[in-house]
Amino acid sequence: MMVGEADAGWVDATQSTAAALEAAGAQVTVDILNEQGHVLIVNQDELMAWIEGL
Repeated sequence: MMVGEADAGWVDATQSTAAALEAAGAQVTVDILNEQGHVLIVNQDELMAWIEGL
């Protein structure tokens, strides 16, 4: 899961969702992106590396 640090409501929701998924036995990765808001601006190569690394 990926969320911008300046998107406070979604940061909290993402962390809650991650906790619920982990409690259900899922492996969860949460990355909070510095200096990002609700609309994430991510380099396409970095995004693909992130996806492939999961």
